[in-house]
Amino acid sequence: MRKTNVLLRLCVILVLCVAAVGCGCNKDPNEKYRAADKNTLFVASDLTAVCTVIDSLDKEYYDAEELRAFIDSEIQKYNYSIPAEAVSLVDLSVDGTTAKVILKYMSAEHYTGFNQEALFVGTIAEAMEAGYDFATTFYKYENLSEVALADAVYNVANYVVIMEPTTNMAINVPGEIKFIGADVEEIDKATAQVKANCRSYIIYE
Repeated sequence: MRKTNVLLRLCVILVLCVAAVGCGCNKDPNEKYRAADKNTLFVASDLTAVCTVIDSLDKEYYDAEELRAFIDSEIQKYNYSIPAEAVSLVDLSVDGTTAKVILKYMSAEHYTGFNQEALFVGTIAEAMEAGYDFATTFYKYENLSEVALADAVYNVANYVVIMEPTTNMAINVPGEIKFIGADVEEIDKATAQVKANCRSYIIYE
């Protein structure tokens, strides 16, 4: 009888463990994009990007379906011109007069092409080859002390996000931020805030 009870307990524990693993597997991969409470660009390790934009509805839109139809149309036009599924709609929600739109971009180039906003994501070496001159003041991210340009770009294998958004934007990177340029503010070790209409540099590894 005692052995049976032990076996029963082991079976219950096993079932609970399997259930817990199952819950983890079903976790929504887009939850962090939906949870963003400000305009945020999420850069992935494969250099794709997801952008959450929160804004008031324009007067020409009256509900989520009309907004979705408009965005779907713009995405189709852009993808048809490539042709590829370079931009896709991850999610869209409307709460009163506030809309949250989440779009995925297969590269920084497609973000630029679709939004007409400057964005570069790649290594420092690639940025230099593309003609970026890194003409700004740089700061060490851990203590915000000013550093020489040579120190900031010394490791050309480090990655850099260069952005000039038309609205304030938080940028989340798949690593640890090492240096930031002027007009960039600290949020956490993987996220920084950039200002509208300013070319901003975020170097990470």
